[in-house]
Amino acid sequence: MIRKPVAAGTFYPSAKKELLSLIEYLFEKKPKSNKNDYQKRGLILPHAGYVFSGKTAARAIEKVKGKPKNIYIIGPNHTGLGEDISIMDKSEWATPLGNVPINKTKADELCNLLGIEPDYKAHLREHSIEVQLPLLQYWFEKDIRIIPIAMKDQSKQTAKTLGEILKQVSSKEDLIIASTDLNHYESQKTTIKKDELIIEDIKNMDTEKMYDHIMNEKISMCGYGPASVLIHQDFKKVEIVSHSTSGEASGEYETVVGYLSAILE
Repeated sequence: MIRKPVAAGTFYPSAKKELLSLIEYLFEKKPKSNKNDYQKRGLILPHAGYVFSGKTAARAIEKVKGKPKNIYIIGPNHTGLGEDISIMDKSEWATPLGNVPINKTKADELCNLLGIEPDYKAHLREHSIEVQLPLLQYWFEKDIRIIPIAMKDQSKQTAKTLGEILKQVSSKEDLIIASTDLNHYESQKTTIKKDELIIEDIKNMDTEKMYDHIMNEKISMCGYGPASVLIHQDFKKVEIVSHSTSGEASGEYETVVGYLSAILE
């Protein structure tokens, strides 16, 4: 079964030529093939339509030198379908730029250590992982393998458990991506204020404070679980690369969504 795109034509163009033209506009740098200097990294990337968050995502992706062996992409489950943690372990994901294979061996290893069965339902209509793929295909020149992970349960304990097991499974040759948007559908002023709290927590790699801020300040960040999983890896530093809102693209500042990109090393 080929997993067909559900966000093509809405979040990004469905025509290959149009999509490539937009992606080339989003990136300030050109891809450079170099398979010899890659070291394990993490990325926090937004998952909105490219016209809103594409530049924010591209600023972080283009900081990745070399080519990872595998890319773990952890996204929130917006649809409610599937299991608490849903890992698709076989087949390919189609995009207008070609198909992206899943590393079945790594996906199955992750499932076995978590004590769960592979799950497909959560991925059938979910956009948070899919929208990353054309950007990654462009930057890594299509030669990528993924392990797609959707989190319906984003609790602290689940994020910590998944983070610890992911440390065992992933290698120094892999890239781990947490897909998330920040505060949703409040004013530009309110969103910036709330986003800055989360950004400071991520800079400090403080998941406890992040969860506290989300609860106490009513911050509608959708992928706090994936971000927490990433922070639970062995990265030593975080660079906040870009922060923006949808208002900066639309000109409408009454109800905006916040976007963040960051790189962890």
